[in-house]
Amino acid sequence: MTADLLGPDHKSGRQLMRTAVRLLARGEPVTMGELAAAAGVDVVDLIDAPAGPDIEYDDEHRIIGWGLTLVPTPHKFVVDDHRLYTWCAADTLMFPAIIGRRAQIESRCPTTDTVIRLRVDPDGRWDPFFTEYMTLADVYRCPSQHFDFHARQLALS
Repeated sequence: MTADLLGPDHKSGRQLMRTAVRLLARGEPVTMGELAAAAGVDVVDLIDAPAGPDIEYDDEHRIIGWGLTLVPTPHKFVVDDHRLYTWCAADTLMFPAIIGRRAQIESRCPTTDTVIRLRVDPDGRWDPFFTEYMTLADVYRCPSQHFDFHARQLALS
C-alpha cells in the first residue's frame, strides 16, 4: 500500500495533499494520525510512505505546510479567522475550492510592491468571462471585459 500513496500516477498523493490542505485550514499542525483518518488510509502506510520534498514538518513531525502553510510567507490567506499563508500567489486562488470555504487574500505585486487584497469564494466561478474553451481572441478580449466586474466582486483595494 505504501507505494500506492505516493506512486507514479500521483493520484493518491494529490488526494493526500487535498486532505492535508483541508485539515491545515483549521489553523493547526496536522498529525499523521489525523491525516490518515481523514484520508481513509492506514497510519502505518502513511508513516512508511516516502515524505514528499514539498511537505513542511514541525519538530514533532506534524505537517505544517503543503502549499497552504502555517509558516509566514508574503501570501496571506485568512479562512474562518485563521491566518494562514501560501507558498505562491497562484495557490491563493485554488485553495478556497479545495477547502470549500471563502478566503481573504493579501499579497504584494512583485513589480510595484502594491498590496493586493481580494476575497475568493470556493465555487471556482470567480471569473465568469473565462470558459472551458476559449480562442486567442477571447483571451485578449478578457481584460477589458472583466476588470470592473472583479473590482466589485473581489473587493480589490
